[in-house]
Amino acid sequence: MDAKGLGARTVAYGEERATLLVREDNESAQRAYARWGWRKAGKVQPFPDSPHFDSMIIDLPLAEAGGALAR
Repeated sequence: MDAKGLGARTVAYGEERATLLVREDNESAQRAYARWGWRKAGKVQPFPDSPHFDSMIIDLPLAEAGGALAR
């Protein structure tokens, strides 16, 4: 599925934002997501024995030319 299809699908379900988790020590992934429009929303540790993650969000629908999946 291309970015356009995914964007249309999320709008059809009424989603306002997308969320992902990135390990807090994965700086290259965090920089890439930030370039694509994602922003940090907080820190989470889903389970007591799991690593810490930065929670990142992006507003939906994605802009056709400037959204994270459109690039």
